[in-house]
Amino acid sequence: MLKTAEWNAELKGLDVDSLVMEYMRMNKAPKLRQRARGRVNPYMSFPCHTEMILTEKSRLSLNQKRRLHRR
Repeated sequence: MLKTAEWNAELKGLDVDSLVMEYMRMNKAPKLRQRARGRVNPYMSFPCHTEMILTEKSRLSLNQKRRLHRR
């Protein structure tokens, strides 16, 4: 996902070297239960929804810079 975010930033004309992850969230998605197709157990997949927001360091506010410095 980080590579995809990097490529999207390049397409939008952002400086890739100064990107900072501002926000990230992962939520559970509905489980998929596919047919067994001749096997003993069915195929269970546990997908998730991900959301990631990247910003350039120069565009961060002073409060956001302090939070990043603490981490």
